[in-house]
Amino acid sequence: MLTQNWLMMFNVENLLALTSFEVVRRGGEVLCPFPIPLIATFLNKFVVKFWPFHQLALASILVARRMLRGDRVHLVYPMEDRAMRFFNVLGNRFFSMAFTWLLNQRIKDTLCGTKVLSKTDYELIAANRSYFGEFDPFGDFDLLFGASKCNLRIMDLPIRYAERTYGDTNIQRWRHGVLLLRMALLAMRRIKFV
Repeated sequence: MLTQNWLMMFNVENLLALTSFEVVRRGGEVLCPFPIPLIATFLNKFVVKFWPFHQLALASILVARRMLRGDRVHLVYPMEDRAMRFFNVLGNRFFSMAFTWLLNQRIKDTLCGTKVLSKTDYELIAANRSYFGEFDPFGDFDLLFGASKCNLRIMDLPIRYAERTYGDTNIQRWRHGVLLLRMALLAMRRIKFV
């Protein structure tokens, strides 16, 4: 009899990193392997996506891509006092956690306003835009959702937040917060629970 070997997901990720691949998406699938009508579908499509049930998944999936030169960057800047209102900070943190969970990639700031991508990647996202529809007044989520759907790596490069010295913010926290919730529901239907 052969010896059973177990590799944890972090071991697989480390092996991929050693061969210049990076994980762009990870997740668990199959909570119920038996074809029980309605129950198996519900468990395998929805329940397995939530904590702690994702720890019980019978199959783990990693999507990786070859790393490009210059992909390894980590820049963190502290935020100045009064650079963002209290409820905006809370909303930003909530949506960071929500979109990290929804897209299976770490997202720290969904609305920083600066997105950088190659022309090739933009054309790929634009070609698949009909999957989500024309829904995004900001443009940020069109790119984030499209990149996730196309298995592109989303890299967060934090920016400096400073106290506003002139003018008013364009963000209407409650109205835009509701819009962000609607976008999160769309991401659940089109990305997370597919």
